[in-house]
Amino acid sequence: MLKKAGISGKTAARFKIGFAPDGWQNLEGVFKDRYEECCTAAGLAVVSKHGGKVYDRLRNRVIFPTMNARDIVLGLAGLALAFQVPEYLRTTSPNKSSKKGVKEKSGTLHLHEAKESMFGLSQANSSMHAKRFVVLVQDCMDVLRLHEGGIQNVVSSAEAGKLKPENIARLFRRTPCIVCCFPSTKRGANMAWNTMKIVLPMLTDAVQVRFAILPDEQSPGDLLQMEDGRELFQLMLNSALPLSEFFLQGLASKYRLDDLEGKAKLLSDADALLATMSAPKTKALLDEAVRELVADQLELLDSVDEHDQWLKSVIAAAGTEVLIVSPWITNAGIRRFDLCGIIAAAVARGVRIRVFTDIEFSRERRRLYASGERSDDGAEAALLAAGAQLHFVNRIHGKIVVVDTTALCIGSFNWLSAAKAGPYQRHEVSVVHRKGNIALRKTKLLATMQSRASDS
Repeated sequence: MLKKAGISGKTAARFKIGFAPDGWQNLEGVFKDRYEECCTAAGLAVVSKHGGKVYDRLRNRVIFPTMNARDIVLGLAGLALAFQVPEYLRTTSPNKSSKKGVKEKSGTLHLHEAKESMFGLSQANSSMHAKRFVVLVQDCMDVLRLHEGGIQNVVSSAEAGKLKPENIARLFRRTPCIVCCFPSTKRGANMAWNTMKIVLPMLTDAVQVRFAILPDEQSPGDLLQMEDGRELFQLMLNSALPLSEFFLQGLASKYRLDDLEGKAKLLSDADALLATMSAPKTKALLDEAVRELVADQLELLDSVDEHDQWLKSVIAAAGTEVLIVSPWITNAGIRRFDLCGIIAAAVARGVRIRVFTDIEFSRERRRLYASGERSDDGAEAALLAAGAQLHFVNRIHGKIVVVDTTALCIGSFNWLSAAKAGPYQRHEVSVVHRKGNIALRKTKLLATMQSRASDS
């Protein structure tokens, strides 16, 4: 299993990965007469409710030990190799009923350390101190695969998806920044939202939390295996959403904002979450942003056709300037409709069309077409011929359109590349804002793009 996932023996040894073979009483052969006493106290064995027979708790599982910063084992997490429920089974040492703790040279290991235990914390300790942030991932396998790829400031909860406030508190004692990196699966989305709810009461001006949701249901290990995977993963970390944006986007996606009932439910949910916070300034700013979100005149775009029609109409109606942020550009993307003709007409009447794209995100340009373009097979030349201004920037992942100071659209749609049909077609959702100080947000966006200007 580990070899199939690309985990080397060296990495497995560093994390002290073990294996519990199939069988009901393998540990009895090790502990002999002390089997029941030692193994039940440590949570490694349980007593059957029917007949009182003792049997091993972890069977046919890869074993991940959780350790403290001194490499003392606090507990074990077992990942099932075959279909077993639960997929991860966790046991902690000492037993919860014990009051003595685990004896060690420096004194006593207290129970709260076992409660706070996380997988990979010991191995990540020096790296997270040096980089001043830690990457929190979904499960133990993600930790191993990232370490295998050379990324060491990474941890997970000992049991997949079972994050506790004590885990977050322990991380904040070691680093001021946590980047939560989860796949865009239902499970990953739930873990991200639950992590945010755990973090809210702990927020202070001295710490920050960001969210990097990986595309296409990829795990961190999947991303690392792609061409230039480590650079792409770093790009995702750099473009991770601040907690405030993740908070607002999450609320906006859960409720309908085009009717009073949806807005009322959003406000009720937001008030309950904000009530858990103790950081007064952050709480006040988030509350203000929520009220602004509800007061905004929002429009939802949820298909390629709707995105295309909206872009055509706003370029045609623009008075002074249109900014388009689209991480990559393709010929198929700009030829879905007569986009270049619409841009040319707008430019002819004095509208400035500025396109920002992250060329490192486009694998097509690495093939170096004979034209020598930095994007793909003619898309750049077509946009330039239409009068658009192209700006190549580093490390962007957002998809944004700003029209004058009257409309701001943020979402998942790659405006100049998303396919309308074929294997790359997907459901794209974006939200159009008509209020919310668009002029200020436009200024900040331009400042960000300028700071990431590419020299290539």
